[in-house]
Amino acid sequence: MGVNVLSSITCVGKPDTCPGDGTGWAFFSGTSMSTPHIAGSAAVLLNLDASWSPAQVKSALVNHADLVIKDAKTGLHDIGPTAQGAGRENLSVAADATTWLDPVSASFGKVTIGHPTSVTITLSNPTGTDETFSVLKTMFTPDTFGGTVPSVYDAGILSAGDDRISVPDSVTVPANGSTTLTVSVNAAHGEVVQGWINLDGPGSNDLHFAYYAVVGR
Repeated sequence: MGVNVLSSITCVGKPDTCPGDGTGWAFFSGTSMSTPHIAGSAAVLLNLDASWSPAQVKSALVNHADLVIKDAKTGLHDIGPTAQGAGRENLSVAADATTWLDPVSASFGKVTIGHPTSVTITLSNPTGTDETFSVLKTMFTPDTFGGTVPSVYDAGILSAGDDRISVPDSVTVPANGSTTLTVSVNAAHGEVVQGWINLDGPGSNDLHFAYYAVVGR
């Protein structure tokens, strides 16, 4: 039992009776599709460096992902963090991670109006060199684009900066050490505050993490 799994059988060079010809493909979404990919990616990272902790593997995959996903209706517009999280996994970049974040996002949940709320992110650096990052904000604003993209697709517009979010202009993570980055939100009643914080580091060592808050009474 368990050996006659068609997905494990290649039909390249096999007789016509073999199901499929090895050239077909399909696009699927959902946790049933993403979970095995991410689990396999985590295994690859641990094979490269078995000393990484589960939290480090998670940060490498999440915080080094690519924000390239567009809405599923038209394929033209950006989508928010509730639809794509940190973006599409980039395993080759994750494998070169030299900075890790914990937690991997700034999830505020419901924030009470008039009470600024903060989330603290810990940045760790296992290398022998200090790493300094410029800290930039990217705000996401939902938009239906004249009704062409229903709100269920979570499409919208990205713009630089977000006055409702406070972060330092830069952060330095000491060699073989860690530091913290505080993200604060203060917004009007009824606002949904969402977007990404981008950490632009030396060379190609760039990271980002999502932020999300709902402001109410």
